[in-house]
Amino acid sequence: MPVREKEYVETTPLVVDGIMYLSEPPSNVVALDAATGRQYWRYKRALPKPINVCCGQVNRGVAILGDRLFVGTVDAHLVALDAKTGSVLWDVKVADHAAATALP
Repeated sequence: MPVREKEYVETTPLVVDGIMYLSEPPSNVVALDAATGRQYWRYKRALPKPINVCCGQVNRGVAILGDRLFVGTVDAHLVALDAKTGSVLWDVKVADHAAATALP
């Protein structure tokens, strides 16, 4: 995905058991085979319109614990994904994105 103006990637991919997890602006996640680059799955976050953030849509990556992958979204949610399938396990709003709060 080409990075558009005012979208920034400030992250290092995670590699666990041969699977590379990386995030893309604004709040998307991709799982790839680390050896071949073959895509296993892609999570694409649907964002509310308009989404206004002060300094661009900054993306700072994912975290993993066991079989759960976590991503903070630009619309101020914390999302847990199944690391094997990319399915949403839960999605929690943690702040009001309209109040200029987002999760890095």
